[in-house]
Amino acid sequence: MLTEPEQDELRRLCDALVDETITPIDHKKLEQWLVESQEASAFYVDYVDVSAMLILQGDQRSPTEVAAAPSVFATDAGQGAPVPSLKISWFSWRPLTAAAVGIIAGMLTTTIAWAYTGLKTPEVQRIEIPLMDPGFEEVTTPVPAVIPRALNRWNGDPSHAVSSGDSGVKPKQGRFMMKVQPVEDRRFSRIEQIVDVSHLVPAKGGAVEYSASIICDGAVNQSKMILVLRAFTIGNDEISGSTEKLDDQVTSEARKTVFIPPGSTDWKTGNLRMDLPENTKTLVFAIAAVDLPKASKGTARYIDDIKATIVTTQPAEVQQ
Repeated sequence: MLTEPEQDELRRLCDALVDETITPIDHKKLEQWLVESQEASAFYVDYVDVSAMLILQGDQRSPTEVAAAPSVFATDAGQGAPVPSLKISWFSWRPLTAAAVGIIAGMLTTTIAWAYTGLKTPEVQRIEIPLMDPGFEEVTTPVPAVIPRALNRWNGDPSHAVSSGDSGVKPKQGRFMMKVQPVEDRRFSRIEQIVDVSHLVPAKGGAVEYSASIICDGAVNQSKMILVLRAFTIGNDEISGSTEKLDDQVTSEARKTVFIPPGSTDWKTGNLRMDLPENTKTLVFAIAAVDLPKASKGTARYIDDIKATIVTTQPAEVQQ
């Protein structure tokens, strides 16, 4: 609890702040006091409340001068009712205090503002998912088939890691990129990677961000590729080596179609974000190349620079 001398000193500093006569030394003293003392912060908020009321009323006095004039708030002995020196009631001006508080609080640094509100901004954490060979620099080609499933490697339809020397396209990053081959008698081909994220995703869930760079070399019609995310609450021991369909085990799924203009010669990056349910343990990152029209037969489709991140947010906290 503030002693009477401390209250007098704090009131003096606040008056100087409002009057814009505060010295740098006193300003620093006030700032440090509010940061370190909850009682001083509470006193300051009360002071601001009164200052706000006076500002809204056009009253030129400081809160200290108001406090020294008891007739403002005292009861008239003859009438038994408050003297209406301040005609706006508490409940009518109180919702407007925030605007006036800004005028006063703006004179202090952001540090002080946080000190007396006592709030911390939510903390966003971003954790990179350790995809295996996201740039296709080490993958053995062609990639193994999807079935039976294996974790932490690229699986899928016939696809080959190639360099710029094997094509007319320069990789987005590194020396290699993935060339996706068409599949006979099917409208699409795909590659995927299954990743254990049980140690990365909080029990309450979070979100995942997924991106891939894509180019369709020589297409005379618009082409498209699809990013797919799937989440599971089953662990890697249940997925690894499995051959049956897992559609009924999916807890969340999202997809993003990336359209590539005809004749495009630039890499295009597709981005996908998906909320993660509680207790997510496994994620599947897939890219599907949709078959091109016959007019674009012979077009080469490439993938490179895969990125994936877990995003979690810590709730706002109250300073103790």
